[in-house]
Amino acid sequence: MLNSRTLLLCAFAALLECVACSAPAPGKGFYLNAIVLDAAINNTLLRDNNTYTLGLTQPPYADTDHPSPISISTQNASELIVSPTNPHPGPISGRLALVQNGPNDWVLVKAFPPVEGRPYWNVGEDSETAVVKTSDWGFGEKNGKTVLTWNGASFWYTLRGRHSSGDGKGYDRWMIFWAKGSILAGAVPVTLEVVPMS
Repeated sequence: MLNSRTLLLCAFAALLECVACSAPAPGKGFYLNAIVLDAAINNTLLRDNNTYTLGLTQPPYADTDHPSPISISTQNASELIVSPTNPHPGPISGRLALVQNGPNDWVLVKAFPPVEGRPYWNVGEDSETAVVKTSDWGFGEKNGKTVLTWNGASFWYTLRGRHSSGDGKGYDRWMIFWAKGSILAGAVPVTLEVVPMS
């Protein structure tokens, strides 16, 4: 039989676990940290690298390249705001979004709201025809940590690609996908862990 002290310790431990896995407060900034079985990018914060797609890159980072600050919208709890880190022009906040890449996979991006004359979400090239999802975000728990979910699930993958840069050298960048069912060849599972901004 458990004594009162043991019961109290169990209750306290359960409370700590609940607090650790709670969603951030609306308007309070956080980062997304990638936990992945690839030493090159494990424990790397999500960045936009001045592009629409959000991904992972290795250091060294340019002075204008910062982790992407995210927060829950204070007007719609299922929308996530991506704050600008190098505004031009700006500052204009985007939304965390998914753009359909295939029948079962979506690319994680930063989308800008429709404006007069452009009744579609701006996600870069081919915005007019893109299928864009900006809501149904949520949070779950994995290994005692708060993680990002979409549509109630955490089917995140990362896939490395080569990207061009201003100096002509190019760099490796791992894009983030949400995929259910079959996944892209070469994709590696990743967990997107919520890390409070310090």
